[in-house]
Amino acid sequence: MLVPAIFLTACSNSSTSEISEKLSLKNGVFEIGVLPGSFATDECGIDISRFEIEEVTCVAFPLSSKMEEGKNWDTEYLTALDANGWKWAGGEGNAYYLEKPQSNECSYSLFMMGWVQGSEEEVQNYFNTGERGSIENQTYIFGIDDNLKCGDERRAE
Repeated sequence: MLVPAIFLTACSNSSTSEISEKLSLKNGVFEIGVLPGSFATDECGIDISRFEIEEVTCVAFPLSSKMEEGKNWDTEYLTALDANGWKWAGGEGNAYYLEKPQSNECSYSLFMMGWVQGSEEEVQNYFNTGERGSIENQTYIFGIDDNLKCGDERRAE
């Protein structure tokens, strides 16, 4: 169960080729720049209460950039997270877990999930058929566990 403390901060920058916004959770424990072509959003596209996460931060990007242009947002964001000290801890499909060691025995746990922005019917149709319909954006939802995982608790995930 993740119970994150989340803060969203934005910095303006006139260059579109540079990162112009940063997402930050738990006073900077998790921080990542919003990659060019994507944007921070409050519209995550899913009812977060289903996952027992009190607060999250989300980033979105045009679905067309993934489907028609072949942009691999998963790889780009996972690479950026790795560069910020977050290491793969598991996951599959559209949900990933990463950890950031704070000591030899303890680490923070990050949840990252991909979703699309649309009505429940549109989302179901998209996942069943691949037909986008009026769905325009995909989102990544980030949540961080409020507590460090240590010892056996860390290895259990």
